[in-house]
Amino acid sequence: MKKSLLLRICFVWPTIALHGILASAQIQSSPELQQMYLHGQDYQRSGDWKDATQVFGQLQTLTPSDADVCYNLALSLFMLHQYEQAEQALLKYPDRSRLSAHWYELLAESQLRAEKQKKAMVTIRKALSAFPDSGGLYAIRGKCLEEGGKAKKAVREWKKGALKKNAPQRNLYELAKTYMAHAMYTDAILCGELMVNHPVADTSVVSETKKLIFSAYRLFYQQSGATGTRKRVRLEAFCDCTEQTNDIMKKLAPVVSDGITTENLAMLRIRFLMSWYNQKPIAPFPLYAYQDLMLREGWFDVYNEWLFGESEDALSHSAWLKFHAPEADSFSVWRNLHPFPGLNP
Repeated sequence: MKKSLLLRICFVWPTIALHGILASAQIQSSPELQQMYLHGQDYQRSGDWKDATQVFGQLQTLTPSDADVCYNLALSLFMLHQYEQAEQALLKYPDRSRLSAHWYELLAESQLRAEKQKKAMVTIRKALSAFPDSGGLYAIRGKCLEEGGKAKKAVREWKKGALKKNAPQRNLYELAKTYMAHAMYTDAILCGELMVNHPVADTSVVSETKKLIFSAYRLFYQQSGATGTRKRVRLEAFCDCTEQTNDIMKKLAPVVSDGITTENLAMLRIRFLMSWYNQKPIAPFPLYAYQDLMLREGWFDVYNEWLFGESEDALSHSAWLKFHAPEADSFSVWRNLHPFPGLNP
């Protein structure tokens, strides 16, 4: 599977669980249909999309009015890169009055991958009227705009999606990558760290984003004008606190004068929080409040190791985990009990 597709699918995969765990009443009423459905679900979980397509295709013939079957067939086709067939499978569904935002997200994503950006934009516009809180729809609209060469407009859409309670992760991921590509390293750091503090099904995407954050810190301090003064299109900053964050980080440059390491970044970020709260912040920022909570409860050093350790040195990080297993496990428990509340709690 192409890496770009895999990274997009990591945000779709939770939808499989949502639609796959509980089959419809029509499926559950027949032991034979239910068995077929479970087989299709097993094929999806094992990555056998070809057999999943065959099973859900047979089920759709038997139960043409079942939305879950329609969705899972289209998803399996999508994973086989058969985007037009996925689109057609969704469009064949007769009654769209009770569909979920996930259904429209998959339709729009299929249309986008089939190079039907205009159709995808129409789908998203109609869907947002019914599901205005769908972060996934904003993420796909942003991709449509980006692929149409409209990066500035794409960023605006992703910023809207990042504020949604439903699936802000992909928007933050796209923002982090885009800001990084435009040498806006402060914004890349903020969006990347926000993203990894949300649930993401594919751990490889979390690892990739952690590496992006580590690289953004390194480039910020290595390059003069590191906030994006290269001759590139200047994008809208992620939030009101970007400039203040950038100014404090510049003043703290001596802390990392001997290199960007996990230990140095931990010291830098502690001093940053002290400076941030000693000044009058231009606006409250939930990420800094979450960092401050970890600092006050004694978890900030472990958090920084979790965030940067593998990116700096995978072998050293593995050794750290081995010798600090109880501490790492306790931190995981703490994070589960104290999840990041999001940008718009």
